[in-house]
Amino acid sequence: MLKDFQAFQQQITAQTQAATQLLGSQQAEIKRLSEQITVLATKLDAVQRSVAAVQVAPPPAPMPIKPAPIPMPPVRKKPVVQKRPRNLQLKRRHLHPLQLGR
Repeated sequence: MLKDFQAFQQQITAQTQAATQLLGSQQAEIKRLSEQITVLATKLDAVQRSVAAVQVAPPPAPMPIKPAPIPMPPVRKKPVVQKRPRNLQLKRRHLHPLQLGR
C-alpha cells in the first residue's frame, strides 16, 4: 500500500508540474497578446485623431475648371460684288397692273 501511495504521489507531482508549466506558458501568451492589443489601441487612437482632424479642416477650394473651347466653323468671306456705276444700272419701269396688256 505504501508503494501505491508513492506512485499516486509521483503521479500527482507530475500532473502538478505539467499544470504549472501549462499555466506559465498561458500567462506568457496572455502577456504577449495584451502587449499587441496595447500597440493596436495606440495605432487606432492615432488613426481616429487624424480622421477627426481631416473632418474638422475645411475642404480645399476646388480648382477652377476651364471649359474646352468650342470649335467655330471656318469663316467664309462673302464674294465681293462690284456695283455698277449709277448711270449703267438698269432702270425698272413700274407698271400699273392694267398697263401690262399694252
